[in-house]
Amino acid sequence: MNLGSESETSASKNITALTDTSNNSIVHQSNQEKALERLQQAFRSTNQDRAVKYCRQAAELDPEQKLAHYHMGLIYAAKMRWSEAVECLSRALEIDPADPSLSFNLGAICINAGWLDQAETYFLRAKELDPVCEGAHYYLATVYLRKGQLQKALNLATLALRLRPTECTIKKENFVELIAQIEAEIQASSSPRS
Repeated sequence: MNLGSESETSASKNITALTDTSNNSIVHQSNQEKALERLQQAFRSTNQDRAVKYCRQAAELDPEQKLAHYHMGLIYAAKMRWSEAVECLSRALEIDPADPSLSFNLGAICINAGWLDQAETYFLRAKELDPVCEGAHYYLATVYLRKGQLQKALNLATLALRLRPTECTIKKENFVELIAQIEAEIQASSSPRS
């Protein structure tokens, strides 16, 4: 009789373990659903501080929620809170390192903050992940221009113009102006000074 009792106890423990695992899955799924609800609230909110609050709640409920970190980073960038923006987008990049838009946006934040070395790193990464990303080439060319690496800047700006699709958010005139600016800098640096 003891044997039957031990079997029943063992089976009972297995059922309890399955129930606990199932409950954890339900709780986790519930947290993911709650996180998505918070994100939807953040996207609908016109108040940036409230949107950040919802994103933070979503990230707490589901730490792997890339969009919570991404959206929060973009809001901080809009508020010119560069360090916080980089921190949030870096977390999103940890979650999804193969997403070129994350590296691109990190580069854009860094260039706006004046952190040219970091911007270069992120734009190079975006270009590596998406070799035809004309924006990564364009902004990397602006980084090189600002760093005085004029030939690199000219090569990238020219390539960016060739890669530019017709529906690109960067206007063709911007590419042409950047190339003209770089060529003028090259001309000025090679002219003898009096």
